[in-house]
Amino acid sequence: MPFLNQSQKDVANFFAFGIKASKASTAYTSTIAQTLFTVAGGRCVVTLFMAVVTTIHQATTLNIKTQTAPTAGTAVALSTDVDTTGLEAGGTLFVEGDGTATVKANGGVVLASTTALRQGFVVTTGTITFTPSATATGATLWDIWYLPLDDGASIVSA
Repeated sequence: MPFLNQSQKDVANFFAFGIKASKASTAYTSTIAQTLFTVAGGRCVVTLFMAVVTTIHQATTLNIKTQTAPTAGTAVALSTDVDTTGLEAGGTLFVEGDGTATVKANGGVVLASTTALRQGFVVTTGTITFTPSATATGATLWDIWYLPLDDGASIVSA
């Protein structure tokens, strides 16, 4: 494959996954839901939602889950608890958006079914959060890729 400059990579990434938003490294400083992203202006289809470990996770049981909290309506689990004990720096967390456990892996690998990458899931105006089960060391950088379904809809880092 030929070398691609950053502009070419950005265009290829856009057509593959959509618009990207990132949340600076989030620490496990509380067991209260922490807002990662804000969804504004309407519905968006999320094509990829994942995190990369930036600070090694403490060697204690630490379950994390993600959810969407719409402005109107009831919160919905995007992923349920997964124990992130032993995740090393560079490890990944992948949210399929179907309410099952967050998928984790070390070595920079993202494990997911091919259908999850193709179909995505829809979120509406509100927030996307993650909740750790304990206060512990460790931090993750969260990335989300999306396509707006409604005019003016967007997802931004909180």
